[in-house]
Amino acid sequence: MSPWGETPTRNSNPLLTCSSVKMKAHQNDIIPCGIGLLAICLFIRYWVGKRRFNRRGIGGLQHFSTYRKAVATTFGETLLLIIANLCGLAGLFLLAIAGFDHLKF
Repeated sequence: MSPWGETPTRNSNPLLTCSSVKMKAHQNDIIPCGIGLLAICLFIRYWVGKRRFNRRGIGGLQHFSTYRKAVATTFGETLLLIIANLCGLAGLFLLAIAGFDHLKF
């Protein structure tokens, strides 16, 4: 007898067991999370690139009004791009896991 007061029974349908239901729900969450992380990556990279493009002058250099703004903006955008790249790699990793789980060897 289990601690919850019921006797463990062997189910003939493996899709109805607790562990397989949890695993199936987990696999269904991998693809949307991977696509969402890739979308976040692409959006951040687009946003930072657009901001950098709009700051460029006729000579192709970025123009800032003060040195402090140049350092803070460059540091912040670099940090955002690192986060975006990590999101993109995590998204690709999740999609690769979902793809390998889908293959039957």
